[in-house]
Amino acid sequence: MIALGTAAPRVTVGLPVFNGASLLRECLESLAAQDYDGFVVKIADNGSTDGTSEIAAEFAARDPRFVHARRAETVPAVQNFQELSDEAETEFFAWRAYDDLSAPDFLSKSVAALDAAPQAVLAAPQIRALRMSGRKDQIRPVLAQHRTGVRGLSARLFGAHAAWIYGVWRTEAVRQTFARVMAAYQHAWGQDHLILLPHLLDDAVAMVPETTFVQRLVDDRPRVALARPDAAMMATVRAAFEQEVRARIAERQWSLPERVGLSLMVPRYVSQRCHSRLRILKRRFGLG
Repeated sequence: MIALGTAAPRVTVGLPVFNGASLLRECLESLAAQDYDGFVVKIADNGSTDGTSEIAAEFAARDPRFVHARRAETVPAVQNFQELSDEAETEFFAWRAYDDLSAPDFLSKSVAALDAAPQAVLAAPQIRALRMSGRKDQIRPVLAQHRTGVRGLSARLFGAHAAWIYGVWRTEAVRQTFARVMAAYQHAWGQDHLILLPHLLDDAVAMVPETTFVQRLVDDRPRVALARPDAAMMATVRAAFEQEVRARIAERQWSLPERVGLSLMVPRYVSQRCHSRLRILKRRFGLG
């Protein structure tokens, strides 16, 4: 067994998983190799049937930093996801998908960034999108943090990466934000961007260019058949998404240039982060 240090953990890594045996071991090995000891990994096994439970139990048996919690029955994925942050008792929290990886210094550099920036609620790493099909990787560098005013708002809104949701958060902040988004927005599409949005508006994201989060894009994994949304549903989701964006903006005080800039940014932001009007129109006429 690996001995834990005497200090209480500062970070909970919440790992929701259902039938992820194909890539889970690599993910857990990546976490075990972190150069930061002050963390615990809670594996929320959502009633898996493919060997996931055995892998999770193996790690929990050999390393006390890993906890395996298996549900007897499968619950909705978003419930499994949200309960991890709700139940975390540490100062910091990070979600981890079963198929993703990170640099060995991901936790240490992220915690250091939050310690150095008390106003920040999220440490955002460099994102590397690794396509498992063999197609070219994509690397999204972090944003420059010195921009202010309208240019800073634009850089944060359009430069943010959805995978930043897997960065390291201050637990209470992400818990409250997640609960608010879930209560106000009843759609899965775009939830990650709505969770990030208030903290982008507040310039409360600490950039951590020294470390990398690897989002593995598994193009060939079996997919659950989902009903393709029609144009009416896409329009409904877009309207709800835009309503939430405007509500978060309206809560804050802005200078006149910032108000003007945001009024111009919102339609483009909604189109990029949710469904664009052009895409809805194409779907209506069967063109996309």
